[in-house]
Amino acid sequence: MPAMTFRAPACGRAGAGAVVCPVRIWLVRHGQTEWSRRGRHTGHTDVPLIPAGVAQAESLRARLAAEVPDPALVLTSPLVRATETCRLAGLGGRAERVDDLREWDYGDYEGLTTPEIREQCPGWTLWTRGVPGGETAAAVGRRADEVLGRARASFRNRRRRRAPGSSS
Repeated sequence: MPAMTFRAPACGRAGAGAVVCPVRIWLVRHGQTEWSRRGRHTGHTDVPLIPAGVAQAESLRARLAAEVPDPALVLTSPLVRATETCRLAGLGGRAERVDDLREWDYGDYEGLTTPEIREQCPGWTLWTRGVPGGETAAAVGRRADEVLGRARASFRNRRRRRAPGSSS
């Protein structure tokens, strides 16, 4: 279960003397579930973490506390595997459950493995054939855009509160 961080370059000057500082967004995928261990496509089915997934989530606690001691925003999918990962990683008390962070809706392919899907649809990939009865890539992209928009707004609001001369 990798934790990924996207970093912008160091602070610099933009036009008209404005200072532009980096924004760090941490993405943490939920810990292992029985379905992910078996390679089953898991979207909206609410499967719990297995002991290995619990250990993965707990292993993030110290790193996140050191690297992100005061996050501006913590969002999680409402599914138990995500909320439990968030809690075990030490961020559960700050987290807001957001439906837009649910995983891809695999529709008719929910719970199947890629080889099982390819028995029905030779050469299938999520990106080239999609999922019958599920979400399109465009729909997933719109949800991701909404979440990123919230993250940008949260960062802007926090930066204003911390700006010299601000009242907070």
